[in-house]
Amino acid sequence: LRGSWYGGSVVESPTARGAVRVRYTGSNTEEEEVSASRLRPQPPEVSLSEWRALACADTALELYFQQGWWDVVVAEVKKTCIAVVAPEYAKRHTVPPSKLRPRWSFDPASRHEP
Repeated sequence: LRGSWYGGSVVESPTARGAVRVRYTGSNTEEEEVSASRLRPQPPEVSLSEWRALACADTALELYFQQGWWDVVVAEVKKTCIAVVAPEYAKRHTVPPSKLRPRWSFDPASRHEP
């Protein structure tokens, strides 16, 4: 699904087309063939206290929703929760900060965070 990331592991090496077979975390059987360019390592751990004070309107974050991480943008910061919007779907969610993390970008060509 566009704008989302799910945990998983590679179960079959890349094919000549550059695709790999992955098994999603939490599923013993759900596998899918995806382009290797859609893979990224797990983002580094960042504590809530490290990023919470920096969250303000238009900050890019990821929301844990439906067992995956979705690209969102902060719409409003409240005392105990943060309202975010998923731009890809124009959906708004108001959630506790524990359901959010900083958006992380990965450059597969250099194999490190830009």
